[in-house]
Amino acid sequence: MADVTSVLKTLEIPSEFSLAEDAKTSDITLQLRIWKDFALQGLRELQRLNLEATLLSRSTDSVSTLAQIIPFEGTSEWTSESHRTIAQELLKPLAPPDAELVSEILIQHVKPAFMTAPHPMLDTETGRKLPRTAGGSLATQDFYEHQRWKSKPWVADLVSWCIRNLGSSDYERYWHLIIPPTMTMLDDLNGAWRIRGVELVSELLEHVPPELLRRTGVDRLISSVSLHNVMGFLHNPETPHLIEIAVPVFIQFVKKTTAPGSSARFEELSSLLGKGIIGTVWAYASKDQATIEVSVKCLPLIFAELGIGAARYMKSIVPQLLFLIVPEEFRVIPPSSQLAALSALTALITHMPTRISGRKADILDGVCRRWVVTQETHRNNEMEAALKGVCRALEAACPELKEDDYPFFLGLDRELFGDLLESAS
Repeated sequence: MADVTSVLKTLEIPSEFSLAEDAKTSDITLQLRIWKDFALQGLRELQRLNLEATLLSRSTDSVSTLAQIIPFEGTSEWTSESHRTIAQELLKPLAPPDAELVSEILIQHVKPAFMTAPHPMLDTETGRKLPRTAGGSLATQDFYEHQRWKSKPWVADLVSWCIRNLGSSDYERYWHLIIPPTMTMLDDLNGAWRIRGVELVSELLEHVPPELLRRTGVDRLISSVSLHNVMGFLHNPETPHLIEIAVPVFIQFVKKTTAPGSSARFEELSSLLGKGIIGTVWAYASKDQATIEVSVKCLPLIFAELGIGAARYMKSIVPQLLFLIVPEEFRVIPPSSQLAALSALTALITHMPTRISGRKADILDGVCRRWVVTQETHRNNEMEAALKGVCRALEAACPELKEDDYPFFLGLDRELFGDLLESAS
């Protein structure tokens, strides 16, 4: 193992990868780039040494070797396509790994990293939700101290690999090893770690039986607390991406853990829209354009699930979407945000056709105003198609538009508005 041991030292992932991008100096960035090159050479050397017998031996050394290879098969910043290809080739003889091997990875290389900062809402022995916060209200603050696991940036990759490689009947047995690190990352104050936590929850949903989530109370902890808290993680460089990946995961989580047509499902999805997006993102991040844009892009997903149930929020939704498309002097809205708003309007009308009539005049007016700008400045085929799409959806929901509203705009300037309105007729 002497040769292997020396090679494995080149694969020890530097803790500097845990630093935020703005905290990485040019020297650190250069050092990490150089390290990646050396790590790639190390992986190639392991490939040459033919580790199949070593990895299959299930010895302590083989588990440690495996734990150092696994992080390179993912998409973290210390990997590249070349790293991933070699790592996957090295791991291929183990496919599929047995549950005992997966548990050794969790016990030897994941659990020790999180022991100094146990999650205050989880029983560390069972992985079940606690009835109250362990240690009282101040324990939450203690949770964010002594986070040794943050010096091990690869730990999320190990948890991910273990989630993906356990059999459906094995999750309950190792629940106490999987859930604490997942929830710790999901509830962290650092945006990059929260993103990893959301990704791990997504993998849980793909592999873990929903009944286990419900029976251990983890479903309530994730949906009612952790994923909702994600929506309040604002004014941060990671906020837009965090919301972008969290909303689809939240929707999938609710669908997996609640019955179709149940009040529980309706309330969870309504809370996501009303409390999460409207009451938090739009209320407290109104000047963060990228965050607003991402939240608007998520609306069609929510409308598709809530359907007519989203109508109670229409008084808040329609003005926000029109704000993004109606031109105003000294207000610059990126075209991508305008397109997102138009897509959301089309989805709103499509999923709530019987409740849109009271807003049809405002929507048509906003669309026509934006149309004028597109015709008078620079033509944008994508924007024109999106504006026409809103008109088509609006006309399908409110056929009376052709007689009551279109003639007014066509009378003002048929040449200007004809392509918008008559193509939708």
